Amino acid sequence: MSAPFNLRRWLSKTPHPDKVNAEFEDGEKKCTRIGVSRSKFRDAEEVLRGAIWLQAVDPDGNVLREWSDEAFAEASEKKDELEKSGDNGAMLSNFATLLASAYENGAKAHAEAYKMAFELMALLCNTIIGRNAALEKVLLESIQNQPESGSDDPNQALVSALLPAIAASLAGGAARPPATPPNGAPQ
Repeated sequence: MSAPFNLRRWLSKTPHPDKVNAEFEDGEKKCTRIGVSRSKFRDAEEVLRGAIWLQAVDPDGNVLREWSDEAFAEASEKKDELEKSGDNGAMLSNFATLLASAYENGAKAHAEAYKMAFELMALLCNTIIGRNAALEKVLLESIQNQPESGSDDPNQALVSALLPAIAASLAGGAARPPATPPNGAPQ
């Protein structure tokens, strides 16, 4: 065989070549430019038929792909040898069995680690949710207990109420609202 099974398909693969360098059995070399017409790949196929070596090149001169009759012949021979050999079905079946058992063993080995990681993540989420709820409670109580008048900064009561709760939370303790009288007056 002196050309790929489907030369037109090889030519039309993306990225499309700008030109194709070719060598023929008699030693003749051709550089065929791919046109812009609808039939550009068919036209190039007619010119390149019988080539033993092809090289697709882009407009910048970079090689996109290469094909040689020798490599194609070797690949065809290997394929024919595999088809003639009757052991492939048994070998493939054995490989599938080994792959399935390896998958099951891997899943069993990692099941405990996944369970422990999930439990730790749930514990972490519950801790964060608890601390967030405590901070929201402190914020709500400090807004409700904020004095009507007082300092020049209206946020001073809010900041002074939240700072001890944040400090307790960062220290690892539960956030507790500071002890203030119900009317919001300082002690």
